[in-house]
Amino acid sequence: MNNIKFVYGKPALIAKSYGHRCMAIGDLHIGYENRLLKKGIHIYNNMDIMASSILKMSEDYGIHRLILLGDVKDSIMRPGRYELESLKRFFDLLSPLDLSVVNGNHDSFLSEITGIDTVDELLSGDFAFLHGNRFPSLKAMGKKVIITAHNHIAVEINEGHKNFYKEKAWLISSINRNNAKKFYDEFSASKLIVMPAFNPFIIGSAVNFESGKDKKNINPLFSNGIFDYNKSYVYSLNGIKLGTVSQLIAKNNI
Repeated sequence: MNNIKFVYGKPALIAKSYGHRCMAIGDLHIGYENRLLKKGIHIYNNMDIMASSILKMSEDYGIHRLILLGDVKDSIMRPGRYELESLKRFFDLLSPLDLSVVNGNHDSFLSEITGIDTVDELLSGDFAFLHGNRFPSLKAMGKKVIITAHNHIAVEINEGHKNFYKEKAWLISSINRNNAKKFYDEFSASKLIVMPAFNPFIIGSAVNFESGKDKKNINPLFSNGIFDYNKSYVYSLNGIKLGTVSQLIAKNNI
């Protein structure tokens, strides 16, 4: 996949389109701390930390355009006071960047709250940027690579001696042309990239366990077999190719 760079150690992607580079991140879930607070977990300044990380990466890689791939906010409907203030501060901090926002299933009223226009999908060069909770348009399927968030991709690693840990991961999938023809008369898309969540406190469901396998059903491209979930390759944030989903599941069952 030309013109794509995965930021080392970060859940962020840089795509080059028309000679310009843009950075994509997804699933910030600003306000997620409220859920954790109800469990007695106190987290402070997470929004500021995320904004600082974004600005630092933008400076390091010379990025001026940022694409947010949905679920910017955590509440599904109107946010409470804390989340509302966090959202406004977040967009104020990112004001130096040229910002594009793709709607996620948590982003009701986001445009009204922030004054920033949002879109259901963003098409640029060889890429279609979507949240991942709905079917791409025919125009989006005319792009070579579809980039989504939504699934909160993660993998559970077995180090032996009953030592397990879970970490964020990337998922790269190839199209199943026979199944795609059932939904689209024509298409150019051949690859689907699914991003890990940017929020540091959302790891996600491991693809190599039952909860992770069920996650494919929230993305219609997987649940309808347009892209092959089980044959998708899983990569760690530091670029290690861990194998396909089916291979990782098989290792767990040994």
